[in-house]
Amino acid sequence: MRNLKRVLSLGMTAAMITGLMVVGTSAASYADVSTEDNVEAISVLEEVGIMVGDENGDFNPDQLVTRNEMAVVMSNLMEYNVATYSGTSPFTDVPSWAEPYVAACWTNGITAGTSATTYGGDQSVTTAQAALMLMKALGYFQYDSDFNGDWQLATITQGNKISLFHDVDSGVREAMTRNDVAQLVLNTLESGMVEANKSGQDITVGDITITNSVEYEYVTSQEPYARAIDTLRGASATSISTQGYIVELGEKLYDGDLRRTENTTDAYGRPGTQWVYNLDEVGTYADAPLATYTDKVTKGDLYSLVSKSRLDDIDRKGQEVKDSDNNFDHYEYTFTVYADGKFAEVDGAVLDHIGKGEFGEEIRNTYFVSNSSAAAGAEKTNGVSGKGVQTEVYLDDDGNITLVYINTYLMQATADYNEAKDTLSVDLITTPSDFEGLIGNINVNQLNGDDFDITGYSEDDYILYTIDGNTIEDIYPATVVTGEVDAYSKTKSVTLDGTQYDYAALIDTEESKDTEYRVGDTAAVVVDKNGYVLYVDSAAISLGNYLFLNGYIAESGLASSYIANGYFTDGTAATITIDEIVDKTLDSSRDDTHHELDGWYSYSVNSDDEYRLVACEAGNHGNNNAVTATKLEGNKVSFLTDASKVLRGNSDTVLIVNDGDEGKSADLTVYTGISNFPEITIDKDSSTKSFNVFYMLKDDDKNSSYVSLVYVNAVGDAIDVAGSIDSLLFVLDEDRQYVDSADNETIHVYNAILDGEETTIESKSAIGEYKLYNDYSIDGDGYYEVSPSDVVVSDNDYTVDDLVYARGDDANVTVSGGSMVLNGEETFVISDDTQINVVLVPDEDAGSAMADIMTDRAADWEIYLGLTGKRLNSMLSNYGVSGEYYVQTEDDDSDVATVVYIVVRDAVEIAD
Repeated sequence: MRNLKRVLSLGMTAAMITGLMVVGTSAASYADVSTEDNVEAISVLEEVGIMVGDENGDFNPDQLVTRNEMAVVMSNLMEYNVATYSGTSPFTDVPSWAEPYVAACWTNGITAGTSATTYGGDQSVTTAQAALMLMKALGYFQYDSDFNGDWQLATITQGNKISLFHDVDSGVREAMTRNDVAQLVLNTLESGMVEANKSGQDITVGDITITNSVEYEYVTSQEPYARAIDTLRGASATSISTQGYIVELGEKLYDGDLRRTENTTDAYGRPGTQWVYNLDEVGTYADAPLATYTDKVTKGDLYSLVSKSRLDDIDRKGQEVKDSDNNFDHYEYTFTVYADGKFAEVDGAVLDHIGKGEFGEEIRNTYFVSNSSAAAGAEKTNGVSGKGVQTEVYLDDDGNITLVYINTYLMQATADYNEAKDTLSVDLITTPSDFEGLIGNINVNQLNGDDFDITGYSEDDYILYTIDGNTIEDIYPATVVTGEVDAYSKTKSVTLDGTQYDYAALIDTEESKDTEYRVGDTAAVVVDKNGYVLYVDSAAISLGNYLFLNGYIAESGLASSYIANGYFTDGTAATITIDEIVDKTLDSSRDDTHHELDGWYSYSVNSDDEYRLVACEAGNHGNNNAVTATKLEGNKVSFLTDASKVLRGNSDTVLIVNDGDEGKSADLTVYTGISNFPEITIDKDSSTKSFNVFYMLKDDDKNSSYVSLVYVNAVGDAIDVAGSIDSLLFVLDEDRQYVDSADNETIHVYNAILDGEETTIESKSAIGEYKLYNDYSIDGDGYYEVSPSDVVVSDNDYTVDDLVYARGDDANVTVSGGSMVLNGEETFVISDDTQINVVLVPDEDAGSAMADIMTDRAADWEIYLGLTGKRLNSMLSNYGVSGEYYVQTEDDDSDVATVVYIVVRDAVEIAD
C-alpha cells in the first residue's frame, strides 16, 4: 500500500547548486531548511552528491536556479566526467566554471541552446526546461517528432503521466527554486527508465528526418538492484529487455546502493519512507498526516475527522490477512497509536495494528466520541492531547488509522559547548517521570556531537527535546520570552507585553506551574516551538519595579493628594506623589508623617507621574510590624543576630541601608549578595536597643526561604555600619613577579578566586598555592597579607566554626534531591543559592580519567565557578576523585552549605 502523499517532516540538509561548491556538512546543520521545504529530496540528493551545500552551510531554498546551475545538477545526476568535455560546446556566452557542465549536457543530448552559439545560462531555468532535461535522462524525447510541434505541452503532458511534478510548486513557465529543483530531481530518480521502440519508417526530406510510430517502453530487469527503489513490474507488451521489475533511474545509476523502503515508520511511529545509501540511513520521512494538532484535540474532533464509517470498518468489517503459509499476519483495517515513539496502551491493551475483535468500545471511546469535548487519548499517559502536544492523524488509502503523540520536554545547558570533546553538558528540567503516569526513563547529563548538532549552544541555554521511548531523539533551541507581566491566570497562562502565553500540558510542575507573578514585574518564560510555556525562569523576575515606602502625608491644600518618601532599589531616594495604594486606606491628617504603611511595594507610574503602589504579600509593613535586630552580619545566610524574626539571604538578596536621615536626606547604600553585606551593630552604651528591618521574600512568595529585598533603618549615632572582608580566598598559582620601584620590594602576583570570582591578587610575600584561606588582611597599599594560621589545610579532616575541611582518595561526589554527599560520609544541603566551585589541579601522575574531566588536558589548572548542584553531579558523579573539599555552612551546627570548594587532583572512572 502507498500513502496518498508524503510530506517532508525532518530538518535535514539542502544543497547549493553551483560549480564551485564544497561538500555540505551534516544534514541537520542547514539552519535555513525548514520542515516546509522538500527535506526528503534535499537530504537524498545531498547524500548522493547531486546537490551539495555552499561554503556557508546554507541552502537558500527560495533562491532561483539558472540554466548554468541546472547543467551542474544534470552532470552530477548522470555522473558525467565533465573534465573530458571542456571546450567542446558551441556556446560563447557560458562562463568558464560552467562550460564543462554545459558541454557535457549538450554533447549527450540533455540540453540545447537558445541559438546556435548562445546558451542563455544566466537565465533562470523554468519548470518545463528542467523537466525536459530530466525526462531525456530517463530516455524520453529522443526524436523531434515526439514534441508534435509544442515541446512545452509534450513535456508537461508526459511528465504528468509519470507523476514527475509531485510536490513541485512552480508552474510550467515559472522559474524554479532550488527547493523545487531538488524535488523534481528526486521524482526523476524514482521514475522508470524507458527506451524508444520504433515501429514505423523514417522519412527524410532534405536535411530533415521525420521518425514515425515511436513508443517508449519501460526498461525491466530481474536483477536485485531493480527492486531497490520500487518493485513495480513491467508488462510483457510494453517492456524491453527481459521480463521483470521496472528499472528506476536511481536503481540504474547507483546499482542498488540507493534504497527506498515504503510503509515503514520513523522514530515517533509516523508512517513514512526510509532512504538508505551505501548501507547508511539517510533518513525516514513521514507521510502527509490527515491532520496535525498542537493544541488540545477532542474526541469529538477526531470522530468528525475520521468518520463513523471508517471506525466501523475497523470495528466490524476488518478481515484477517494471512501470510504465504496461510497464517494470520494482520487485519485488513487497523488502528495504531504511538506515544513518544512507543505503542500506546489502554488498560493493558497494546494498540499495535489492532483490528476486528480488538477495537472494542473502550478503546474506541478513548479517542473517538461524537460531540465529546474531552481530550483525545488516555489520561495520565504519554498519549493524550493537550497544549504543546503534537498530535498527528494518519489515514492511508487502505483505511488504516494511525495516531501519533509527540511530547516536548526541556533541558538546559550547564556549560558552553566543549569543542575539544564535541560534547555539551546539560540538566534535564522536565522528563516523562516528572508527570504522573508518563513512561520514559531519561537520565542524561551530556549530549554528544555524533548524535546531535550541539555546536551553537552556550551555558544556560534552554533546549527542547523529544524522545523515542527511553532515548532522546531530537533537540531544538528553545525560545525565552521576556516582558512585563500584564496579567496571569495561575496554573494556566501569563500575559507579557500584551501577548498571552498559555501553559503547556507538560509545563514544569516543580517550580513553574504555580508561579504567582506580580503585575508590572519583568518575567521570562521558556516556550516551545508553538509558543506554549514549558518553564518559568523565576530568576528573571525583576526587582526593578519595587520601592520602599518610608512615610506619607496628605499634601497641603489638596485633601485627596498624598506625597511619600520612596527609596528605590538602585539606591536613589525621591518624593513621590501617590495615585493609589491598592487595598489601603490613607490617613488624611496633615499634622505628621504617617508610618503605618512603611514597607516594600511594587509600583507603576501614570502619565501624571503619580505612583500606583501594591503592597508585597510576603513581607512586613508598618513600624509596629518591623523586625527588630541588634546586629547584622555580612557573609551569613542568617544575617540578623538577636532579631525578632530569622531572615535568610543569598547571593541575590538586595540590602538597602539608610544611615543618613529620612526623606530626601536619606543616605542610602545598596549591597547585593550576603557576601557583600556590611556589619551593623549598636553601641552597647547607648539607649538605642535595636534597629528596624523590613523585608520581602524571594519572588514575593510566602513559601520562600530567602529574602529578595531588605531595608534597614540605621539612622542614628548609636548604630554603626562597617565593611567586612570576612570572605574566602583561594590562591591558585603565581602568575608573575615584579619589583615595586617605590619600595624596591618584590611583588608576587597570584591567580586567585575571591568570593567565587576569578581575579588576581598581589602580595609582598610568597603565598601557598592551591589552598583556601578563610581570613586575610589587606595593607594600606592594597597588598594581601596571609599568615600560616589563615590557611585552611591539614592532614586531617576537621571542622572549624562554620568551615568543614576533608581530604579524600577515590571519593565519590554526588548531588541528588538537594543533598550533596562527599566521600560517602558527609552530607550537606544544597540550594540554588549555594556557591559551588571546582578546581581541577592534576597531579603529575594523574590518570586518563582526569584528562577526560578537563577541557584542556595540557592546562596546569582549570576552574569552574558558580556551578549548580546538577552540573556538579554531571561533572564528577561518575568518577572517584582524589583531592580536598571545603564546605562553608551557614552556621556552626548547620548542614546548609553556602560555599563549596572541591579541589580535584586525580580521578578514576567508576565502573557501571
